[in-house]
Amino acid sequence: MKPIHTEEHAGFTIEYYPDLDARDPREEFDAWGEDDVRAWEEGEVFGFIIRGEGNDHVDSCWGFYGWKHCQADARGQAEWFRADLGRKRTAAIRGAFAVGSGAVGVL
Repeated sequence: MKPIHTEEHAGFTIEYYPDLDARDPREEFDAWGEDDVRAWEEGEVFGFIIRGEGNDHVDSCWGFYGWKHCQADARGQAEWFRADLGRKRTAAIRGAFAVGSGAVGVL
């Protein structure tokens, strides 16, 4: 299936798809809203895939009743992954300097 929309956000590619397996929210949830039921009835239930370098699958999630909810969550996840990569890179750099400092201190 081809995505219905693709965008670049926070250094990632986000692909949006219709969620063809979405269930009636009245059966799915104890508390459901009229907007959820309307979205389901009109086929406005979506999912997303976040892809990184080399088109690698980074994350995905399905079952968003309404486009705005899906897009907001996808963008938030992409931003979180971008920040997480930054934290990991910073930790790796600090670790390299800490090891280098120890070696210099021994000399």
